[in-house]
Amino acid sequence: DYIHSVAQGNETLPEWSGFGAKWIAGFLVQVAIAIYCIPVYLLYGIALSAFGSGGDGIAWLALSLAAIWLIAVAVFAYGAIVNFAVKGYFGNLFAVGEISRAIRSRSGYIGVLGMAFAIASILGAIIGIIAMLGAIIGSISPSLGLVLTFMGWILLPWLIFTSWMIMGHMLGQYAAKAYGLPGLVVVPSTVPVSVGYLPPSPPPPPPVQPQAAPPPASSVQPPAPSRATPPDAPQTAPPLPPKAAQPRDYPDWEEVRQDLARLPEGLLGQLAKAMVFIVREDGRERAAVIVRIDPSELHAEVTPSTPMRMHLDFYEGSIGDVFGVYPLVLDGDRPAFKETWLHPYDDAPEVQSTDPLAAGSRRRLRLLLRQQYAWTIFVNWKDEILWVRKVEFTAEQVQSFRKYDATLDHYVGKQLGKMHYFTLLQEYLDAVTTEDLNAKFRRLVGQPAPGGLVAPTSTAAGPPAAFCSVCGTPNLEHTSFCTSCGQPLVHPTKPAS
Repeated sequence: DYIHSVAQGNETLPEWSGFGAKWIAGFLVQVAIAIYCIPVYLLYGIALSAFGSGGDGIAWLALSLAAIWLIAVAVFAYGAIVNFAVKGYFGNLFAVGEISRAIRSRSGYIGVLGMAFAIASILGAIIGIIAMLGAIIGSISPSLGLVLTFMGWILLPWLIFTSWMIMGHMLGQYAAKAYGLPGLVVVPSTVPVSVGYLPPSPPPPPPVQPQAAPPPASSVQPPAPSRATPPDAPQTAPPLPPKAAQPRDYPDWEEVRQDLARLPEGLLGQLAKAMVFIVREDGRERAAVIVRIDPSELHAEVTPSTPMRMHLDFYEGSIGDVFGVYPLVLDGDRPAFKETWLHPYDDAPEVQSTDPLAAGSRRRLRLLLRQQYAWTIFVNWKDEILWVRKVEFTAEQVQSFRKYDATLDHYVGKQLGKMHYFTLLQEYLDAVTTEDLNAKFRRLVGQPAPGGLVAPTSTAAGPPAAFCSVCGTPNLEHTSFCTSCGQPLVHPTKPAS
């Protein structure tokens, strides 16, 4: 939280609230570091096994490689933590490309890293000195040694907390430079005079109204423009609030599909899987989707006839609601997909200035739900356009989307904090299953489900069965297909149409 706050230009320490979200965030960071250290565990295991069998050479080689990898993780870990703090998703801890680009952006990462290690060393030295003094004095006077040890235990949490806040402050300044966030920018006209800030400059003299020049003798004085400021109008007006994005602020789709430089600033840098953005098409705003994929991820070649679809999944969680957006490509006999998420809530304060690509989630969602299709552009990891496709929505989807669109007004005036949103996404990812999604995907693309059966795209002639005859899953939602395996669920006495 503190890294993100400093990157936004706010030095206020985190509030003592929302401990559940904070514990989850810290736990996920530890999980990510443990995953990064898996090669170290394996190499240590190889070294121990080699020492036991007499292979000292292999053992020392494994230990050397483990040490090199551990140093690399130590250098890389803070960059991963910053990426997670700025963007808030667990996957951002493993976005090696994004993290590496930020580290190489000349934003002072190495200096911050050096300071972090220096602080850790000083903290370790202080702890060692306290322990040593406690042992020495305790040997002379056990009571004084006990008092010193007790004082050390009281001082230790404060030292650890202070060192972490100092490191968080430095990492927040690095994040502001690396990710283009506001940071601790001093604005004299709005920042009060205090220690660490310069006093504001004196206000400039009021502007002088220019006097109209007399007209030439041979000319006629033209009438004053209708929009001229009336004589009694104030010379200066109070600053206007930031205006909402207008259609002219969005790129034209025909330009975007030809040149990715027309995309919103920073979008390609943050694109890991998929994102929804707004374009103009024929003078109207539309939601478009961009997908990051490499052809090597697919088993079959993508041709102009390769089926593509767009699946939207609504999840009602314990702390909020979220929509999953899944661009689909039929990869041979199975749907391949990427994903992104949109929430229907109001934007958090200052999100437009701190993370503009995350702003307007409900606006993008509403546009997507009101369309008959979505332009989808696929790019590789070199930011090269692979395919551009107009993905049509099915009639059933359009009908469902209208129902979802009618509910969006219920979220007006409600907000969902960043960490709560992150917790909601984790809850959604834990609840949704790959089997369920694959069944929905297969039904959407009309491709064979397991067992050679085709998932239907319309209701069967007979009423749906209570259980799937293939996998035995109960049909609790009374659908015409099995949500686990895609098997059509029709009454046994009536065949599928």
